[in-house]
Order: sequence, then structure tokens, then C-alpha cells
Amino acid sequence: MFHWIVASKNTVRVHRDTRRDYESVIGKPISEATAGTAERWIASMRDRKLAPNTIRTRIASLRTLAKIDYPLPPKHKTDRPVLDAEQVRAILAQVGTYGERLILMGALTRADQIFDTPARVDAQTLTRLIRRYARKAGLESDQCSLRVWRESGSILAEQMTPAEFAELAGIKPVDNRRRVGWRKFKVSTIKA
Repeated sequence: MFHWIVASKNTVRVHRDTRRDYESVIGKPISEATAGTAERWIASMRDRKLAPNTIRTRIASLRTLAKIDYPLPPKHKTDRPVLDAEQVRAILAQVGTYGERLILMGALTRADQIFDTPARVDAQTLTRLIRRYARKAGLESDQCSLRVWRESGSILAEQMTPAEFAELAGIKPVDNRRRVGWRKFKVSTIKA
């Protein structure tokens, strides 16, 4: 039995979408699924040009919900595009607020995975934010995602010096060092 209480919200969403899609295409409850109806449903998903990994995720969900033993296709590896330094700079130039810049830089440097910040943002919201600013920068926003953003950040961090990476983020180095002052003190003689 599937435990809805302990499932993540994304798992619940995938199972809900799978159930709705299966029942709308096949016309029967998902609990009555068989290998034959699963084949028809998978063919309809391919006809609708769903991504191979989406189909794989839905088959896995069907296996869980309907308790049928249907083979999973192998994961489909895709070559993701990567942003170069100028594209990242163009996206960051569009960011208006300091908070959003901080969130995007945290995702670019993967600091949001290391530190538990109070401004935790889920992956879907971050992807929407990246796509919005990519669109404003004149880039193909449908190719920009959180995964592409993070992978680009990793590659750029390896290629650039820390100063170049900070400049990419729009951080200007400031010399705000204070010099240690001299304190005047009185020399006293010690009597023995």
C-alpha cells in the first residue's frame, strides 16, 4: 500500500497526474490497469510527444499505484546546454532585487545546498526565476533550468579565478580595511 502521508509533494503530484491521465485516456480506474491497457496508454503518451523521461516517470507511478509488473524503459540521457560567462552575466544584469540576486548566486555556486538559508526556494520556483531573467536577457528561456544554471556555475567556478567569478556576479571589490591604531600607554617603572 502506498503511504500518501510520507510522500513528498512532487511524488504526490506525479501520482495524481498519472492517475488523471491514465483514467482520461483509458476510461477505466487505474486500479484495473493491465499490461494491455498500459501499452495503449504509453502509446498515447508517445503520440502526444511527451518526453521519454516523463513517460518513464509515469510508468513508474503506474507500477506503484496499480501494482502491475511492467518493465521500465532505460533513462533517457540528454545533452543539456551550458551557459557561458557572458550569458550568466546577461541574466544577472536583468535581476532587479538584491534578494533575487542572492538566491540566484546561491544556486549558481550551490551554496543553497550547503547552507540552510531562511530564503529556501523550491526548484520549480528557481527555474521559473531563471527562465524569466533569461527571457529578459534575450536567451532561449526554455533551455534554461535550475540544472543548467548549477552545471554552468560549476564549470565557470573551475575556469575562473575567485575574483573573476565575483566580478561575474557583479560584486565589486572594495578596500574597506581599517588599520590597527597605536595605543598610547604609560611606561611605569616597577619597584622591587
